[in-house]
Amino acid sequence: MAELTYITTCKGRLAHLKQTLPRAAGQGLPCVVVDYSCPDETAQWVEAHFPQAAVVRVEGEAGFHAARARNLGAAAATTPWLAFFDVDVLLEPAFGETVVPILTAGHFYRASPVTRQTWGSIICAREDFAGVGGYDETYRGWGGEDDDLIRMLLLSGRRPAHFAASLVGEIPHTNEVRTHFHPIQDLFLQQRINHTFMQVKFDMLRLLGKPLPAAERKQVYEQIQRAILTAEDNNRGAPIVIEVPIPRAVIEGPPTNEGAKQNERALLHRKLTYTLTIQRTP
Repeated sequence: MAELTYITTCKGRLAHLKQTLPRAAGQGLPCVVVDYSCPDETAQWVEAHFPQAAVVRVEGEAGFHAARARNLGAAAATTPWLAFFDVDVLLEPAFGETVVPILTAGHFYRASPVTRQTWGSIICAREDFAGVGGYDETYRGWGGEDDDLIRMLLLSGRRPAHFAASLVGEIPHTNEVRTHFHPIQDLFLQQRINHTFMQVKFDMLRLLGKPLPAAERKQVYEQIQRAILTAEDNNRGAPIVIEVPIPRAVIEGPPTNEGAKQNERALLHRKLTYTLTIQRTP
């Protein structure tokens, strides 16, 4: 089982971890648990009961940042394959012996059929994960970072594959539990922010041929979040216009004459304009 590392994160969910970690560790899978400033002293419990598991401590964080937590978990793993599972996803006893033998280079794996709770359960090669930059830490709140990783893997030429959904189980819980440590408690609204950013991010990637730097992605994300939250507070249902600047282009022409030392040039300033209308189902 040493080909695959089970990676999970915990923030106020120790009761769930007490059910899920034994399932993974009991199969001989290397395990990494990220204690993201968990108020339940997760790290101490893991070290006392599963000393074979690696523990990553993140201290001093009031909120929860899923993308960062998972990236830290991945950095602590040493196996060729990484398996990211939320702390409320249970591995069935046959998971390891069934899944590890089918792992094939050039693919990433999800449950089939996938459910809302297993949506973010992803297995991918550590080399492929590093190749796409891991989870994009621009995303905040609940949702989006897993969809982003899938799209990045697809763009890198990796193909989707599946393991049977019967190999994983779920611990039911409410949306309040999902959003408890996030500033935005409205799950629907957070998803609109994250998926709008995702659309802009991949539009820019196609246009520029390379990702925006992390600092610029953060600026775009904050701009989108401000626009959506302001509209939600002031005029719910009205169209939201978001303008995203694109790095300027330089247009150069041939020399005007044989003796010219410089080409003629022009600077082209561009922007993408998005109009978003949020419609809530009554």
